[in-house]
Amino acid sequence: MFEELINHRDQKCSKAFHKAYDFAFSKHHTFLIKTGASLAMSAAPSRDKVKQYLLGPAGGSDEDFYRIMTALYERIDKVKTIQWNYFEANHLTELP
Repeated sequence: MFEELINHRDQKCSKAFHKAYDFAFSKHHTFLIKTGASLAMSAAPSRDKVKQYLLGPAGGSDEDFYRIMTALYERIDKVKTIQWNYFEANHLTELP
């Protein structure tokens, strides 16, 4: 999701959330859960609102926003890699 928001700066947050959900969870959820998740992601805040959450009400430059987003992505990616390696080593990626 962060990677989508960083690399596609004109993309809506909801689309980035949808892509992340489709990649990670969609195949494991029933139609009803997918529908609920889709509704929730459609209500995602705008990019400007996310920027305000990260930079505060005074705001900041787009470069400040993307610098923070990139730092968050790099930290989260490290954790994701550790988790994914654990899942693969213990055959947890093969679960139905």
